[in-house]
Amino acid sequence: MFARLALITTLLTTGAASADNDSLFTLGLGTAVGVNRSTPLGGTAETTFTTELSLKIKALYVFGFEFSYAPTDKVDEASPLVFDSTYRLSGLLYLVPTSPVSFYLKGGLGGGTLEDVFAIDKATTNYHAGAGFDIEAGDNLVIGLEYLLLIPGVAGVRDTLSTYANEEIKRYQSRDENKAEPVSTASAGTPAISDFISPENFRVTVSARWYF
Repeated sequence: MFARLALITTLLTTGAASADNDSLFTLGLGTAVGVNRSTPLGGTAETTFTTELSLKIKALYVFGFEFSYAPTDKVDEASPLVFDSTYRLSGLLYLVPTSPVSFYLKGGLGGGTLEDVFAIDKATTNYHAGAGFDIEAGDNLVIGLEYLLLIPGVAGVRDTLSTYANEEIKRYQSRDENKAEPVSTASAGTPAISDFISPENFRVTVSARWYF
């Protein structure tokens, strides 16, 4: 029993004393640049430049936790569907935790404010899921390439469907009353699954991270 405790203590101490990107527990500070691409409901695709600062914690070689801040991502609360996020909270699973190249899956929540990140039904809350590669450029420096699928939050989807349903009810009521059919304010037409979940709504970034 004491031998096992001593072994665990030794491993943790060793990892903390010489932490790098291959340590049992490690902390990384990083920055990233890339592009966001999304299509507003009924609109045309929009591509914007993005920058990011992030803090990543890796544990037991295969698990990761990341908090990121993207000051250049402008979140439009008036938009029915919000894809971009100023703040993101993500979990990572390294399926291939090898050296010098590793592969991981990533998913989490985002929002225009910190409050929205920790909720599931706020106005700017949205989701992301994707994958990425980490390439070691030294004991502490890692270069990354990442793709994230951007998905609007529950509130945006609910409001979009509710608006469409209300307008359809008005049209049917007007038709039954033999009145002129009202002009719909939902110029996007009938919402489809691809309006909410589509590989064309994405974020691609290249990052550099230093592990301590």
